[in-house]
Amino acid sequence: MGASDSSSDYVFRYQLQPAPDRDTLYPSRSTEIIRGQLENLLNLIIPVTGGKELKVDGFKLLNDRGTIHEIFVKEGNSQREPVAGQKAEQSPETGFQDIRNASLYEPRIALIKGQLESLLSLVELEKNGDAVAVDGFRLKDLRDWIIPSICDPIEVFGYAGSRCNADCIFCYNRGNPQSLALGVLNRPASEEWQEMITRLKYFSPGAGSGLFPSLGSIYEVLAHPGFLEILSALRQKTPGVFRITTNGSLLTPETIEQLASLHPVYLYLSLNSSSPLRRHQLMNDKNPRIAIDSLPLLQKKGIPYATIIVPWPSDSLAEMLADLGNTIRYADSHQSHIIQINLPGYSKYLSTEKLFDLNEVWTSVISQVRELGGQFVAP
Repeated sequence: MGASDSSSDYVFRYQLQPAPDRDTLYPSRSTEIIRGQLENLLNLIIPVTGGKELKVDGFKLLNDRGTIHEIFVKEGNSQREPVAGQKAEQSPETGFQDIRNASLYEPRIALIKGQLESLLSLVELEKNGDAVAVDGFRLKDLRDWIIPSICDPIEVFGYAGSRCNADCIFCYNRGNPQSLALGVLNRPASEEWQEMITRLKYFSPGAGSGLFPSLGSIYEVLAHPGFLEILSALRQKTPGVFRITTNGSLLTPETIEQLASLHPVYLYLSLNSSSPLRRHQLMNDKNPRIAIDSLPLLQKKGIPYATIIVPWPSDSLAEMLADLGNTIRYADSHQSHIIQINLPGYSKYLSTEKLFDLNEVWTSVISQVRELGGQFVAP
């Protein structure tokens, strides 16, 4: 699979917003387009002169040197909405990637979007004499979008994590803003597979380079039907550690056997409770014994793992603390490399109502962990 053959590459597509049907900052659209182009550029670069940085905030036209035009829109001086105020651009039906997500790592994509939208506010494109209604753009040659990278394998397999088979009452992904979503959610698994294969194609640990990332929140990677296959293909390219975060619900003996064959592998196992009943209540795990029983199997296969516990006060504080102690002891008995306790919390995106007394719960959990800490001695 040569890098020059791009015919089968995944297509990275981004949506264009139609020109706003309202007043621009300046009465002349021809002046507005210049202002918009400069704003887009200055959001990406810093002009310099004689080695010193310049803070450019306006411009003059060559045919009107008496008028200074402001570049950046100030609140209250225009009806024009800043780009940052636009709604999330996700469209599973048409397969557009979220522009804000991609812009975190590759701001040139946002620049292209802004420049195209600015141009399309003034002109229409044609094909064979007919106007073409343009609603998006795609990256042409992915070799132009290769960047320096530490080449962590998650840069490839992380795109398997757009779905989850659990429903944790404390899910931080559910409590995140929309802009942190992973690419386009609800894509077919086949489309995600194509993106991972494309990323694998340009993934080059030897050169320290790869395609620009566009990861947001990662859900359950093991839930993707091609996950273990992409790991196997990745292992042919890198000896790096596969660091996999999982809720454990799919860590069957067969899966653990396959993971062991791909070493080195390190798991971050979100166990949360060693009680089947409580784990089911916290995570809506329909078969909680799979994750609970995976700990001795991981130990037997020599796969190092961290056990992650979120002590959530879904019942009484006393019940939560008792279960926390039992779960820590259970993880320790199976040589968990790390036992990580995440203090429970939430944002307005998860709940606008007060769910529990934060200070009381945090104080109790910290006290419990400190008390338990003295019972364990590292081997």
